Amino acid sequence: MLNANSVLIKNGLSSDMGSDMNDKGTYGFVNGWTKDFKTIAVIVCNYNDKETTIMLSHYGKSIDSTDDLFNKLRKSKW
Repeated sequence: MLNANSVLIKNGLSSDMGSDMNDKGTYGFVNGWTKDFKTIAVIVCNYNDKETTIMLSHYGKSIDSTDDLFNKLRKSKW
């Protein structure tokens, strides 16, 4: 999770992280957002399955910069 947090900060997103449990096990999450709150990224780390998922939401018309950010985040080493 620390690596995911670093990746979000490196790409210009403020971040916050935490963990929780549900019926499927324990998971951690790192949330990131831009200063204008138009772009939000979430990286979820499922500890039991050893899988991570990234979600990105963007409000606005700049699809190219959003795709570029998503690809940078997706290719980063968490």
